[in-house]
Formats: sequence, C-alpha cells, structure tokens
Amino acid sequence: MGSSFLEVSGIDREHSVQIEMIKSNTFTYLADVFFREVNCEPEMVVRLDDKILLSTGLAKRNINANDLKSIFTDLAACITEMDDYMLSADDLVIDKRYILFDTLKGHYCFLCVPGFSSSFAGQLREFMEDMMTVMDHSNPQEVIGIYDYFSGYVIREGFSPSVFVKSLASFGSGRGVPLLMAPEAAVEKDYGCFGEDRSGKMI
Repeated sequence: MGSSFLEVSGIDREHSVQIEMIKSNTFTYLADVFFREVNCEPEMVVRLDDKILLSTGLAKRNINANDLKSIFTDLAACITEMDDYMLSADDLVIDKRYILFDTLKGHYCFLCVPGFSSSFAGQLREFMEDMMTVMDHSNPQEVIGIYDYFSGYVIREGFSPSVFVKSLASFGSGRGVPLLMAPEAAVEKDYGCFGEDRSGKMI
C-alpha cells in the first residue's frame, strides 16, 4: 500500500523564513510535512500515513467534551511549541478537514501554512460553532461548560492565542465538565474513537 499525502499549493516565496523554520526543525504538534518546487513555486506536502482526519472521526460519532479537551490541550501545546520558532498561530488551519490525529504519537497535530494569515480567534470561533452543531448533547453539564467557555472567552474582544492557552484551566470550571488543564499538566487524555490508545490498540 502506498503512502498518502495532502498537497498545499499557493505558498508565497516571500514567506521563506517560515518555510525554512518548518523545514529545518522537528515538531511534536505540527503536521509532518516537506516542501518541494512545482512550476518554480513552493508546495507543501503533508504526510498522512498513520494519521486520522478529525472529519473522519466525526463521521463515526458526535464529538463530546473530552474530545474537545484533547483537541484544545494539543492545540495549546502546538501554539507554545510554535512560539519557540517564531511561527504565527494565525498560520494554523483550524478546520476539522485538516486537524490530524497521529495514531503513533497518540495526540492531535495541526497544519501550519506559511502566509495563511487567518485570524486565530476567528478560526477558533468558527471551529467551535461547527463542533457545537454536531456535539453530543446527552450530558447537560458538559454542554453548559462548552457554551460557557465559548461565550466567556472565544467570542470576547481581545481573545488571542496567548489568552487561549491561559484560559483552558477555566473550561468547565464548577460545572462538572472535565477540567481542561494546561499542556504541561495534562497526563492522560481520552481520545474516544477518534484514534488509537497509547498501546496502539484500536478503540
């Protein structure tokens, strides 16, 4: 069986610094990519082997609070990692079609496209709106916690990547929803059927 890839074209060469930063370093939470020249223009190729698209997981069942906890915890870790390499969170593509679950590493990873420059706050707002339409509403406390976080942080003026990272500990506080911890404090995460558990056994 051959390897699977996702091709991303239309990357402007003026973003060569970001391209080189991604090419020259190994990341934990950014998608595994390489660059090539196509018609004298840079093209980014995403390796999809051992990855599951979030949209594929959503086709199996509705998302719940624990799933969002896992996605957001890994997204916060990704932003923190990107800061070390002067990469902008506005270049992340926060969309269910491009968020990947790495079945080997046991966490989500994200696509950073140099020059994408789409507001992180705006993207996260649209992502949460999308997820809230398909989420599992069987646990009222969890639903209230998700909506409280959305209205209390995500749609507020001044919401930013740094605010997002700091705000996770407040997600569901006092509502009985699993606490969203800061990345360094998170030890075990429940990924449900969106991937494999840490032993490699299919859930």
